[in-house]
Amino acid sequence: MSIRKHLLRIPISLALLSFCYSIDIYSQEPSAFDSFDRVKDYVDSFNANDLPPHGWTIKNKDAYAFLSENVPLLDCPDSNIEKTYYFRWWTFRKHLRQTEDGWVITEFDHELPYGGKHGAIVCPAGHHFYEGRWLSDPKYLKDLLTFYLNDPESKPRQFSFWIADSAKQFLSLHPDRAWEKQILPLLVDRYHEWEDHRLEGNQLYWQNDVWDGMEYTVGGMVLNGGVREFSTPMTRPTINSYMYGDAIALSELAHRHGKSDLAIKFEESAATLQTEVVNRLWNEELGFFTPMPKRYDAETKPIAVRELIGFVPWYFNLPPDQATFSESWSQLMDKDGFFAPFGPTTCEQRHPGFKIDYAETIKPNCQWCGPSWPFATTQTLVAFANLLNDYNQGVVDKSDYFQILNIYANSHRFRQIKPEIRELDAFRNQIPTVIDEDRMWIDENLDPYTGNWLARYRFLMRGWGKKNRAKDYNHSGFCDLVISGLLGVRPELDGSLVINPLVPDSWDHFCLDNVHCQGKIITVIWDRDGNHYKGRKAGFTILVDGKTRHHSNEIEKVTLDID
Repeated sequence: MSIRKHLLRIPISLALLSFCYSIDIYSQEPSAFDSFDRVKDYVDSFNANDLPPHGWTIKNKDAYAFLSENVPLLDCPDSNIEKTYYFRWWTFRKHLRQTEDGWVITEFDHELPYGGKHGAIVCPAGHHFYEGRWLSDPKYLKDLLTFYLNDPESKPRQFSFWIADSAKQFLSLHPDRAWEKQILPLLVDRYHEWEDHRLEGNQLYWQNDVWDGMEYTVGGMVLNGGVREFSTPMTRPTINSYMYGDAIALSELAHRHGKSDLAIKFEESAATLQTEVVNRLWNEELGFFTPMPKRYDAETKPIAVRELIGFVPWYFNLPPDQATFSESWSQLMDKDGFFAPFGPTTCEQRHPGFKIDYAETIKPNCQWCGPSWPFATTQTLVAFANLLNDYNQGVVDKSDYFQILNIYANSHRFRQIKPEIRELDAFRNQIPTVIDEDRMWIDENLDPYTGNWLARYRFLMRGWGKKNRAKDYNHSGFCDLVISGLLGVRPELDGSLVINPLVPDSWDHFCLDNVHCQGKIITVIWDRDGNHYKGRKAGFTILVDGKTRHHSNEIEKVTLDID
């Protein structure tokens, strides 16, 4: 019997027990792996500590059933990573909203005036696709992509969005050649729309930082002569990397459907963008990718500030594999650069424009001049995993990746001020004391030194709007970072599957099960001495539909053809 059938038919604690028998992990008695009973405990705890509302369509009472049927199941020795993993799936299902136009995925738990139809906001849609592709049922993302491609009321170009790359990542897990062929011309049209609106005769694209989802940037301040502005048009590493990623995806999709001319055209577009980003946005003095003004000429230089967006090119493997570029990653672990207890920061801390604002210097709460943003942390960690998988460098390693991921996981707590700090004059000059760390929480942006949720704090102190306006904020990813980054499950569009875990050397076990990939169910197991998952050989094992396809004594990079 398949693992999937077990999971769909019986509760999770019995499902995992039955699963372990079905693939001979157990002999006659359960091992520590039956602790997947704690998934139910996680959900019960999250539900008990929740504040209303409880989800658009899939309510808290149905959360356990949804998770047990739809998400890859994780067992690992790091409780911080594991608990956060299940918490993020628990919050993600809250944002699945069934409508007359099919399923959409929302950013907030309520509709905002600037949002699209059904409360969908395209800004974090790339994160929604990378995260949601791991759901066993593809209907949610199929509906969402159809919505953004066909319905102008979805406001598909209101914010930057790497839509073709997102479609490719989804199709790498859930192939559907007929549907893929159907959406290809729509994806091409969307690419051309960005060309029409954001090139203006240049080789590189421009975007307002606010429509990149990143207002009040230090880059904008530099271009505005030291004045902080809400929105500044710039030629940015973000949108140009997104367009590069989309061009690569469209080329691959066109090749798959015999459209050679179209494929070549997008290969050329990608090559042009890669050359231009490297030649124009690489700041040689800083050793970093930085923005330029919207309007530029042959003499224009990139501006003198390192911002976290300088890592985004690696999200799509844009930079050449050369030490000149990879050296920039040293800034991620530098305490004068981006490293912080609850970082990374969105601007390098050594820059005079870096600011964590508790007062009214910066009026809106969405500040990208220093606070830590899960949106940007997610982008950085995807890029980081690509660097470790696809580049030859010695600047950072998997221990650095795990440290940043663990910092990010640890930020998912409800930290707030002491109750007595309530008066405006008091909080203007006092950083709040951290308390109440037991409640799991995801919001907008953090003080990178205390872990305090900054936007929420400012809203609360001023009595503006809903005090929990961004509770369960669906503006980032986490589960994908664990699956494709830490545990290294990386499907390809051609039907191959690369598995290259980046777990700490100290880990003696982990298991990831119920990964629905290309019509198969993938299970990845590491048991150093064979004592954790009884009845199974010690070592590193990969199963496809319950059958062993790889076994080795040590964790190693493996490529399988499972199509």
